[in-house]
Amino acid sequence: MAQATSTDDKLSHIDEKDKQSVVEKVATVQKWLEDQIVRQVERRKDVDPVLTCAEIGKKRDEVIYFATPILTKPKPKPPVIPTPNGTGTQTPKSRTDTPDPAAGAAKTEGEAPGPSEMDVD
Repeated sequence: MAQATSTDDKLSHIDEKDKQSVVEKVATVQKWLEDQIVRQVERRKDVDPVLTCAEIGKKRDEVIYFATPILTKPKPKPPVIPTPNGTGTQTPKSRTDTPDPAAGAAKTEGEAPGPSEMDVD
């Protein structure tokens, strides 16, 4: 219920009617649980319980299976803005900051000569 009533930005794309349906479902199950607890308190301790853990688990799963698809709905992708080249994507720009392999092979005068390849045993 806290997620459905939150104003968090990550849930802002979900329709209010969907959030309200989750709130109503949780409220219904809460009301059922409160009624069952009242009925259980009224019973003697030596008779079978009205409320069992299995029933609570079923209701919990019911709420989870109802709310999870609504609350985990992904945000819609932003609209594609047409670019001057006519496609919806931008063309990558050429990068000139990569090192030139020929420049790396040239050694400066101050460096000591070393083996060109590494020996591996």
